[in-house]
Amino acid sequence: MISALSDAQQQWVEDAGFKTLLHFELAELPQRLSYKVLKSFDEKNCLLVLKNGEIQITENVVYAVLGLPYQGAEIQFGQDDRIQERIKKWRSQFGITDGQNLVKASDVVDKIKQTGDVDDTFKMNFLVVMTNVLIRSNTNNFVSQTILSFNDDLDNCAKYNWAKHLIKSLVITKKRWMHTSSLFFTGPMVFLLVIIVQTIKVQSKIPNVVISNKNCLHI
Repeated sequence: MISALSDAQQQWVEDAGFKTLLHFELAELPQRLSYKVLKSFDEKNCLLVLKNGEIQITENVVYAVLGLPYQGAEIQFGQDDRIQERIKKWRSQFGITDGQNLVKASDVVDKIKQTGDVDDTFKMNFLVVMTNVLIRSNTNNFVSQTILSFNDDLDNCAKYNWAKHLIKSLVITKKRWMHTSSLFFTGPMVFLLVIIVQTIKVQSKIPNVVISNKNCLHI
């Protein structure tokens, strides 16, 4: 998806505080490794507990790994008329007027690829894909639309603490997963995997695991 963005769209992504994501590629989420990493996360103390030590998950760590803004105001969600109109507009591009579970991630990505414009529809589409991949998704095949209720102008994303938002999601989703371990984990698994794969690479120098200086994960 990133490679399909126009220059103007890439500039908005950078201005919105997500510049690092322009160089982020994820080739695969290995299931067995994902399970082990998730089990090693201590949600009570916000730690990754590894054989050779612990990694405290802080906002600075999130910034270092994903480049998400880690300063500024806490993200808030609203339900006023302006927000409702935004949600209605976003859904209209898919020919729907209501329903939280009717849009697949692939449908949103297709819409992004169809235009190089930097309008509110593109901004909403980007935020939906970004948050579903990196922060929190649904347990089914349809995207979470929660971010559409972001309680500010879409051009003000850089003013908010997205790293804190990710950590809150990580703790909440891990607790939920622990209560029903058969449930698909909906939290920021990509974030945990990048940390653990970087650690594996340093400690064991596995030749088929490569993380470039552009935060590109290939397995």
